[in-house]
Parts: sequence; C-alpha cells; structure tokens
Amino acid sequence: MKKHIPILGLFALFFLMLSGFAQAQAPDTVAVKRTVFLPNNRYFETVMFDPKEWQNSASIVRYRVRKGQGNSRDFTTITPVSIAVEGGLIQWATGKPGENNGIQIGIAAGVFSQFNLESDSWDLLNADYIVGIPVTFRHDGWSGRFRIFHQSSHLGDEFLLNGDISPEQRKNLSFEMVEFLGSRDIGPTRLYAGIAAALHQDKEDNRERFQYHAGIENKFFLKSTKRVLFVVGADVKGEKEYDYFPSTKAGLGIEFRNPEQNTHRLRIAGEYYYGYQPYSQFEDLKVQWYGATLYFDLN
Repeated sequence: MKKHIPILGLFALFFLMLSGFAQAQAPDTVAVKRTVFLPNNRYFETVMFDPKEWQNSASIVRYRVRKGQGNSRDFTTITPVSIAVEGGLIQWATGKPGENNGIQIGIAAGVFSQFNLESDSWDLLNADYIVGIPVTFRHDGWSGRFRIFHQSSHLGDEFLLNGDISPEQRKNLSFEMVEFLGSRDIGPTRLYAGIAAALHQDKEDNRERFQYHAGIENKFFLKSTKRVLFVVGADVKGEKEYDYFPSTKAGLGIEFRNPEQNTHRLRIAGEYYYGYQPYSQFEDLKVQWYGATLYFDLN
C-alpha cells in the first residue's frame, strides 16, 4: 500500500488543480466552450532544459563520468540526439475567443540517443524510447501537464561489441511512470515543479522510482523584434534512490521564432549538466558535461 501513496497523491494533485481550473471558468467571464479535434496549439510549454523532454535536438558535448564512479575517464566528445513528436488529439477550449485556455489530451513519442564522436564510426552508445499520453491544461498564467509514459532503454550494438560491459551487466531497462508538472508564468519568467512515481517496472529494475522535478526559465525578446528571444534557465531533478541529489542542467542561448506560427522555433544554447546519468541503464553513474545544443520545433 505504501508504494501507491505517491501515485495517489499525484492523481489527487492533478484533479485538485483541474477543480480550481473549472471554478475559474465562472459564467460571469462569458466563457465560450469549444471542442477541437487535432488542435495545433499548446497549453503546456516545452520544458526547455529537461534532458528527456519531448523535443528535437542535437548536441555536441564534452562528457565524463566523475572520478570514483564506475569506469572513470577523462572528458570525451559525444553527441546526444533526440527526435520527438507531440500533438493534441482532442481539446476543450474555454474562455473568450483568442484566449489560449482549456484542457487537451494528446500523444507523444521520442527517441533519445547518444553517439561517441571519438570512435571511427561514431558508435551508438544507447537509445531511450519514451512514449506517453499527456493531459495538459492552461488558465491564464497557470498551466499543467499530467502524463503517463513508458520508457525502454537499449545499449548500442557497437558499445556491446567493443566489450565496454560484459553480457551479464546488460539489463532490460523498461518501466512506466506517472508524472505531474505545474507551471506558473510571471511576466517573462516561468516557474515549474512536480513529482513522478513508478507505475510498473521490470523485475531487474529494483530502483525506487520516485522523484521531484523543478526549474526556472526566462525568455524575453531582444529589442522590439518578435522573432528573436534571449533564453536562460535551469532544470533540476532528484530521485529517492539517490537521496534526492539535485541533478541539474542549466543553459542560456538565443531562440528564433515565427510570430505568425508560434510553435515553429529554433534555439541555440550553451549548456552544462552535473548529476546522475539521465540516459541508459547506467543511471547510478554521476556524470558531467558541457557543450552546445541546437533545438528545433517544426510541429
């Protein structure tokens, strides 16, 4: 029963916020409710610097496992790449025409791969596949995302053939989690926080999958243009398995967008990460990297 308490708490938090959202849509606001199939707008903005957010990106980073952790080594050059798609299936829009308020159910999928650029053939090290169903909502400056997702991780063939680990060390990492993130926009600043808990995991995976997730982002237009923004932020996650150590990714950069199509964006950022490995079965390794990332969103 105890292991289900975090999950029940997530559901309670989600429905509590939905209840508050519904109360905000009082009749005296002259709200108009509309049902939209396959909508093209968003209620919950992408979390910019989450290493495993559903977004398209390609990085070049200098990476190392911290000393005293597993197979320690000097910095090496790798390229994390993510390809993802997220879209709405059905939306219940509320509020006056032109307001971006409502509730939406969608579907999303992504692959997060890492390649070793210092090998002759740029060996694939690992690929994480994440598929889920996000339920999002927005009311003015408040927004939230409740999602159930599945993740499976697969080490690259070249990585295994090179003998970096023995066959006995390989694991079938596969699990399902439920997560809730709440977000508040205050001018150009966005604050978000939430928790996640495991619904199911393989017998080989004995980790305590409960975590907090929080961060801050700031975006503001350069001069009077509506096409170029300066962005800066930090994303923090802490897992119960590792005494809630704050694994942190921070970055700053420039974002280009089409003001007529708000979801079409291109972002270039310098980034730094320190904390537990966010990818693959080697989640118990404490790692560090710094480098540059190109993000592109053309959905």
